[in-house]
Amino acid sequence: MLVLETKNLTKKYKDTLAVDNVNITVEKGDIYALIGDNGAGKSTFLKMICNLVFPTSGEIFLFEKEYKQNVNDCLKKMGALIEHPALINNMTVEKLLQYYAYQKGVVEFNCDEILEITNILHKKKTKCKKLSMGQRQRVSLAISLLSDPEFIIFDEPINGLDPDGIIKFRNLILKLNRQRNTTFLISSHILSELEKIATKFAFLDNGLLIEEIKEDDLRKKLHKYISIKVENVELFSSLIDKEFPEVLYKVYPDNQIRIFDKVETKSLIELSNKYETSILEVKKVDSDLENYFMNLKRGAKNA
Repeated sequence: MLVLETKNLTKKYKDTLAVDNVNITVEKGDIYALIGDNGAGKSTFLKMICNLVFPTSGEIFLFEKEYKQNVNDCLKKMGALIEHPALINNMTVEKLLQYYAYQKGVVEFNCDEILEITNILHKKKTKCKKLSMGQRQRVSLAISLLSDPEFIIFDEPINGLDPDGIIKFRNLILKLNRQRNTTFLISSHILSELEKIATKFAFLDNGLLIEEIKEDDLRKKLHKYISIKVENVELFSSLIDKEFPEVLYKVYPDNQIRIFDKVETKSLIELSNKYETSILEVKKVDSDLENYFMNLKRGAKNA
């Protein structure tokens, strides 16, 4: 089942295209990562999905229904942390949830169950002004769970959290996903966290979707490689072509060559000695999501 589908979704502010004809699909049970730099259009995109901003053009389908005709029904199945709800300092956590339940029109909910799921039950009677940043974040998550949503949207949910808070928040997402099959759409600048939990990835750059890819396919592309810096990059590239014609490599700025196939560093050093050309640096590198995104952007600009 498709939880979310967008077709040529576009948002224009005067002369600026914040989101430019974006097409994505989020399936039931996905933890879907939305990745992009500041100004890439992530928050605008998420706000359109949450009915906080109206598209200039394009279509949104939620739960396989056309959004415009089914806004209220769709919103009842969703929870979101886009602009964090204000925690009223003099209210206890319990009273705060009751307040937001009333605001959202939620008639019945189990306060203790929601607070237990979000690991904040022990602060039920605590006033919000006494909560830590991580605890406030978990209360915000509890608010988003009031309507027992099938689909939760987060915009930078772990900003400001310490390492322990980040781990707890990550585990919460995984717990909800595994136990309830809750679907998530998450935007974050902390790519190492997204890499740990996401099942599908979308990369935005200047409002454009430059790639949408499933986790298994992404893993195949995250090559380990050898990075070498050489004195004469043209000469060394030609030597690789000559001595290792089947090897995949790519030349980068600052006289760097990345070799993506299995070649022993010893063989590269022997090649350098044989033809009397200098290697300035050689190291083995595990490619990660950040490097992958940087290479995607570089490729998009050169296309």
